[in-house]
Parts: sequence; structure tokens; C-alpha cells
Amino acid sequence: MLHDNLPDVPKDQIGYYAGLVESLFAVVQFLTGMVWGSLSDRIGRKPVLLIGLAGTFVSVNAFGLAKSFPAMILARAINGLMNGNIAVIKSVLGELTDDSNQARAFTFLPLMFAIGSIIGPAIGGTLSDPANTFPHWFGRSQFLKSYPYWLPCGVAGLLNLFGLLVGFLFLQETLPSKVKAAAAKRSADAASASASLSSPSNAASASQTPRRLQESGQATPRLSHRLSEPDLVRASLSRASSKLSPRALESEFHAERRPLLQNSDERVSHTQPAATSPITDEEKPAAFKEIFKPKILTVLFNQALINLINVAYMSALPLFCFTPIEKGGLDFTKQDVGTILAANGVLAIFIQLFLFPFLEKRLGGPQHVLKRSLPFMASTFLFFPLAHVAARLGRAEVWTVLGAMLVFKSIGGISIVSGTLCINNVAPNRASLGRVNGLGQSLGSLSRAVGPISSTSLFAWSITHPQFLDGQLVWIAFFLLAFGTWSMSLRIRDANKAAWRHKGGQAATDAARSTSIPRQIFTTLRLNADQEGISSGRLQDHFPEPFSSLLAQSRADASVPATIAAHRLHQRIPFLAAHLQRLHDGFEALHQVAPDVWPDPSLEPVKAAMEQSVLLAKLDGVLGAISEAKRVRVAMDRCGHVEVEHFALSPTPAVDAAVSVRLDTVGVASSLSREAQVLMRHKTMARKVYDEAREHVGATLLPAGKPAGTCFDVLLWQQEGEAESQRYLTESSIANIVLELSPTLRDSSEVRFVTPHSKRPLLPGLARQELVRRGLVQERDISIQELRRELDKGGRLWLVNALRGAWPVALVD
Repeated sequence: MLHDNLPDVPKDQIGYYAGLVESLFAVVQFLTGMVWGSLSDRIGRKPVLLIGLAGTFVSVNAFGLAKSFPAMILARAINGLMNGNIAVIKSVLGELTDDSNQARAFTFLPLMFAIGSIIGPAIGGTLSDPANTFPHWFGRSQFLKSYPYWLPCGVAGLLNLFGLLVGFLFLQETLPSKVKAAAAKRSADAASASASLSSPSNAASASQTPRRLQESGQATPRLSHRLSEPDLVRASLSRASSKLSPRALESEFHAERRPLLQNSDERVSHTQPAATSPITDEEKPAAFKEIFKPKILTVLFNQALINLINVAYMSALPLFCFTPIEKGGLDFTKQDVGTILAANGVLAIFIQLFLFPFLEKRLGGPQHVLKRSLPFMASTFLFFPLAHVAARLGRAEVWTVLGAMLVFKSIGGISIVSGTLCINNVAPNRASLGRVNGLGQSLGSLSRAVGPISSTSLFAWSITHPQFLDGQLVWIAFFLLAFGTWSMSLRIRDANKAAWRHKGGQAATDAARSTSIPRQIFTTLRLNADQEGISSGRLQDHFPEPFSSLLAQSRADASVPATIAAHRLHQRIPFLAAHLQRLHDGFEALHQVAPDVWPDPSLEPVKAAMEQSVLLAKLDGVLGAISEAKRVRVAMDRCGHVEVEHFALSPTPAVDAAVSVRLDTVGVASSLSREAQVLMRHKTMARKVYDEAREHVGATLLPAGKPAGTCFDVLLWQQEGEAESQRYLTESSIANIVLELSPTLRDSSEVRFVTPHSKRPLLPGLARQELVRRGLVQERDISIQELRRELDKGGRLWLVNALRGAWPVALVD
């Protein structure tokens, strides 16, 4: 196209003008990239993306209709002016993903570019000048004869138009402030619609609503101030009701750590209009001075240099292939050049899709992948002079060298997506992703402005001045630039995980993900069938071998309070005294960290509600007439109001058929706040950390009825370093972990069973506590590395809780 519009320019000088056209697009994008990114932080991601698609549709058609060099430049300038999409897309992906899936998601971004690098040249090469290429179909079209390059541009424009339509209809807004405002508006509309249904004639039924809510376990009062004693007296007078309907197996397992009572505070907060929900600091874009910090600028400039190197390679490669051998090139045909570019795209797809996610997970984050992939990028430029030498020897040799070069370049190309992830991870907060990515896009555009014109000009100068380094100056220069970029990447810090996702610490899933103090504590009991021979004094009846024999030989629990021992429920509920004590301990702990929400348990109304005799009477009233085995949940809110539920007891996974578990993909922070530690160590409604951990690995919590290989549960761990030897097990999402040590690795004096130390962030279950108290299980740190070593040598992994005893599990990747 350039040759047709510049017929007087020699063929070996076309590179200068090609670089100028591409560089102008990047210059304009450099000037507007941060503008579009900042705009997306204010008005939303979706409108900016749609504007960009519309602008691209117009500009690409204008480019195809260009009949002069200035017209080509103008069309590309319009394209750069209206296109801030790349930065915004990166922001959208950052908001849609988390640490468990962002690496996989971001691979699709360069993957789409790679696919485009295959389809684009194919469309351009095939559909250019269609009147001469396909005379049977287009030979009579005067329009296509006058504008021989419009057809491929028109096809590209239609693709943008299709994307615009799909985005308008289906793309959801992801900007946090917009999402929150939309959700609040929907909730307010729903509340208004619900209120409009009320009428004076319904007053009687409306007056009964609090009682119905209370009976369904949803009557926790909304309290934003410290409770007065009269408030507590009134609250403690309410009676608990029993919910007798059984739940499905899957619901039961998923409910293992969920609260019994619904929180009215949450219900109210969802019905407030947007005007009453101020945007928090986390939802506001950071000030520009926060973005221009050295930590962020290092990542941005490093990515800009990577983009410069990449675009220099992509610009120089076709010129190098097209240039005659005697002038330093390969003298390839257009078809050969197309083959090279297509092969480059195919390799990039394969590498990005399969190798990058593996390396990101294996090495511990994109920062580590970046540092290891850049040397491959630098080495790529050393293959150019080798390919020229091979071209002088023969065609087979040159294709061998080019094949090796494409492999190195594809591996080095991983640095592009790694750098993109690092940029998202160093953003000050979620609401600043647009600005940070916009600045990155501006710097990247500057690189793309400098890259084509510098590489093509330097290449043209090198082949016309062979006396300098035998015409290889261009390749040596870009090798040194890539080497310097790698050196710069060694200075990047704290870019493996996004701090705005994990405020409790780097690379962490903090237990304080719940932003509010829970309003309920609870415990889960096992009510055994009413039959002879089963009592809490025979704990071994609830555990399989080898635990059963060991428990039978150990000292039984002699510390059961007299009131418990005399009660008939003591014979049917293991750890009954400990369960009741758990409620008291949880109440006290929450009072210590949130005294404005949880009152002092020594206040008479709460103290009276937690009296052992009162709780036993409540349990007896609900469970006394039930003869079959049940799973029972007892919950207490901050007013001392107690609810009891019971459900069918699902079977424990079979001992001879270990179910599968996986390690969580994200670790718990090495340093936790006091509030976070309390939420981890006591059974409250703040169990989002466990739900998210199960989602990370696809755990079902179903012991049977699922295909082979289905993950049953997830193992959580605390991170103190990148290596597996510095990652220590804590617990599973529903039970404590017990590792049976390999008989080949332990000596005769060593304990047989170990469990993660209680200094780690975990909920010390009642069964675990009893096993430790009796000396059957020893507390100590268990690293993931040790776990794998023990299992490889015949060790066994168990999950333990008071509800189901113990069952073996198999660790799968």
C-alpha cells in the first residue's frame, strides 16, 4: 500500500515511511492513553470501550480509502486518538479476576493479539487488491479497482462493529463505584416495590412479621451502638424455635461453616439507596502522586521497554525477510514473510496458553516469570545475523535458524503478559486500575511510536552502511537494550500479588475479608442415635482405626461438669461441654475486638442466657424427642438469643476410599490483625475465607455421588516465603488436618500423628483438641514440602472434626 501511494520512493527506503505511519498512531495514543484510562475510572469501563470500538471502525475504513501518504497518516492518527481500549480491557480483567485465575485470564489478552497476528496478515494479504487477485469475483468492481486496499480494512471494520454491538448488549460494567451504585439502586427499587404492596388492610399481618422472622432465624436486631442492659433483657426473653425440615446432602455439607441466623444488618445494607452508600477510599481513584511512585514507575517503564523491544522486532522482521541477501536480508517472497508471521503467531498462542500459566504458578507470580523470560527476548536478536549467514548457505539452513528464533521469541514474549499482570498488581487500589493502566498504555504507545521508526530506520541505515559491524548494528543495539531491560526487571518488588486484593499482607487471603464484625457465633453438634453403647465417654466409637484403638487405650475425659454428666444428652452428644464452652469463648473473644457490637458477656442478661442449665434445657426441648442420629447447629447472636436447628446426618466418607483434596491457590497472610485472628479461631458467620478457598479449587464438599477425581475439600496454608518449605498447613474448610507420618521416615520414639500448630491461623476443633490433650496427636508446623514427602513415603492424610470423627483424604494437584 505504501509502495502504491509512494511510487517514487525506492523499495529499500519504504521502511522509513512504514515506521512513520505506525509511529504516528502510537504517538497520538501516547498523548491520550492516560486520558482514556482516567476517564474510565470516572464514567465506567464500558462506555470507554464502546467509544474505542466506534473510533476504530471509522479509522480503519478511512485507512482503507486513503489514496495518499498524508491520508494514511490522518487515518492512523484518528485511530490512536479514539482508542484507549487496551488499558481499559486490562483494568476490566483485573476487576473480574483474582489471584487464582488472573494468570489464566490475562493469557487470553496476548493470545487474542497472537490470533490477530495470524488472521490479520492472512486477511490483508488475501483480500488486498481483490480486483486483480480474484478477477472472477471482483474484477468488474470499479470501486475496488480505485481503492484496492479497502476490502481488508472493511472486513476489519465489520469485526469492530460486531464487537461494539456485543459489548453494548452483553458487557457488564466492572468499575467498583458503578457496580455498587447500580446494586444499591436495584435494591432500593426492589424495596420500594415491596413497600408499595403494603396497605392498611395488611397491618395485622405486618405486625406478625417480626415473630415470623424470629422463628425463621432472621430476627437479629440492627444495632449500631452499644447495647443497653434493658435492650439485652428484652432480647434474651425471646424463645428459640426448631427448624425440622431436612436439607439436601450438598446443602448440608456447604452449610458446615455457615451461620444459622441471617444477619439483618446485611439485609438492611443492601436496601439502602445509592445516595446513602458513600464511596470508600478503596473505591476512589488514587491521587496522581500515588501513581508516580518509584515502585509503580519501575514496573511501567520496564513494560514500556518490553513493548519497544517487541514492536521493534515485529517491525524489523518482515523488512529483514524482504530485503535481498546481498544487502543483509533473506530475500523472501510475500508468501514466505506471511508464513513466518503466521508461525510466530501460532507459537505465541501455544506458549501463552500453556506455558505461562504453568510458570506463573510454579515460580510463584508474574514478577518471577518476567525475570526469567526476558533473557530469551534478548537472545532473539542474535538469531538475525545467524539467519543471514544461513541464507547464504541454503534455504534449509535458514528455516532451521528461523524456527529456533521464533521459539526463543515466543518464550520471551511471556514477559509481555507478565509485565501486564505486574502493572495491575502494583496499582494503589482497584479504582485506580484505569489510571495506572492508562499511564502504562501511554508509555507503551510511546514505545510503539519509537519502536517501528527506530528499528526500521536503524535497519535501513545498517544495511546501507555495512562498514559498521558488517551491517549488524541494529541487532546488537536491540540485544543490548533487551539485556538492559532484563537488568531493570531485577529491581521490581512486590508485584507477584495485588496488595489491594489482600490488605492483610502480601500474597495473602486474610480472614478479615469480611468487612463487618459477625453478629452470630455457632457450634455444630453430633446427636447420636438413642441406643445402648454410645456415649461421650466412649469417644473411640466415633473414630475409625487406628484412632479408635488409640482412644480406647488413652485416658478418658474426666472433666465433664456435673450438670452435663447428669444430663441424658451427655450420653448422645460427644464433646457436649466443650460445645457449650465454645459459645461462651466466642462471645468473649468478639467482645474483646468489637465491644461496640458485642456486649460484655458478664452482663446479667447474656450471662443468664449462656448458663449451662439454660442451654441444656433448650437443647433438651428441641432434641429430647428425637431418637435418630442428627446434625445439630446451635447459634447465638450478640443479644444472647439462641437458635437450635437439626438435620439428617450424612454419612462420613469411607475409610477405604479416600476422597480428594487440593491445596488452596492463595495463602493466608503471614501477619494477621487481631480481629482477623479472632475470626479464624472462633466459629462465627465470617467464613467467606473458606467459601472462597473452596471456589479456588472447585471443591464440592460431597463425599460421594460425584465423578472420580472430584475435589472434596481444600487445604489452607500460611505463607512465609515463596518456597513450599515456607508454606505451612493450617486447616481444611470444614475440619482440622492430621498427618499420619510415614513409618519409613519416623523413628520408634517419634509420635505417629501430627497436626498444624495452634499458633497458625486455624479453628482448633473440639476433636483435634481432645486428640492433642490425650497425647495421641502432636502439634507442630507442617510445611507443604514435608506433607508431600510424607505422603510419597507412605504417610496418610486425615481430616478430623467432632461431627464426623476422622476420615482419610488424598492430596491431588
